Amino acid sequence: MIKHNHLAKFIKNIKLSINRLITKKLNKFHIDSFLKEKFNRFNNLKLPNLTKVKKNYKFNLSILVIFVLFLSYLSFPISYNETELRNKLNNQLSKKFNYSFNLPKDFNYSFLPSPHFIYKNSIISDGQNEISQIGELKIFITFKNLFSIKNFDIRSLVIEKSNFNLNNQTYNFFTKLLDTDLAVSEIMIKNSNIFYKDKDEDVLFINKILDMEYFYDDKNLQNKLISKNEIFNLTYSIVLRKDNLTKKEEELVKRIAKETLEKLKQEKLKGSMWRESAQVSAQIRIIIRDSLLYLPQQHYPDDEIDIKTLDVYQHIYSNYYGGGSSIYNRAVA
Repeated sequence: MIKHNHLAKFIKNIKLSINRLITKKLNKFHIDSFLKEKFNRFNNLKLPNLTKVKKNYKFNLSILVIFVLFLSYLSFPISYNETELRNKLNNQLSKKFNYSFNLPKDFNYSFLPSPHFIYKNSIISDGQNEISQIGELKIFITFKNLFSIKNFDIRSLVIEKSNFNLNNQTYNFFTKLLDTDLAVSEIMIKNSNIFYKDKDEDVLFINKILDMEYFYDDKNLQNKLISKNEIFNLTYSIVLRKDNLTKKEEELVKRIAKETLEKLKQEKLKGSMWRESAQVSAQIRIIIRDSLLYLPQQHYPDDEIDIKTLDVYQHIYSNYYGGGSSIYNRAVA
């Protein structure tokens, strides 16, 4: 405080000396009184409150230090070992989503809008069949435990520019993702394609995914899928939900599935060339849809029946060849 008083007195003396010198010169050269008034205002300037300036400086410096430390914390994952990070993410992805992920060695890291790793050209498989080649995979991690590669946790996935190859073995890939714990980790898929293939790997049709999101619906306590798609240049949307079935409901679902399959075997799948007949194929889809309408309404609402019908039909098409032949009795033989 004593140092501040000495400094204030020193500045005040300098100001007075300058003021006297200017006044003397103005009088000598008879400068207009208006100009003298402007210069005289210098004498009325108030000295700054040095204590307040010092407090503001300390506050601003503290904010700056906190901000720099926060950015350093967010940037810490850049220092992770590439191999250890890849193994950690592969293992955690497999456990969370029940599929194998193969991440490349190289990655990018960004902490905006939240910490996440970016991988190019990743692969998803079920252990035997390659399901998808991912153009760009963003793996978002929680803010917690960024300093520890062993303890960080995956918060969500964003999959973009990818191709999904579905056949008789992998046709239910998208519905199985509803069985995962979406309350912990969400999934988004954008600008991607689904190639539906037959047993000979010929493409039956292509479905374009415009925007697909898996998440947990807190209000209704259920996993949910909302997707906007395009097929044959037509845009459509689907909504799927996943609840836990009671034992009675599970038995009902199994009975409907068994009865539907037996009906198809007896009526429509006997012909050896049924898949070449547009009329028979359409009749099979109608039978499947009519059967699915008897599923528990709470878990299988009407707006989901069409996509469920497509899933079941794809399974029938890929596994039942006609004339009593199927992938199942061939495997037994």
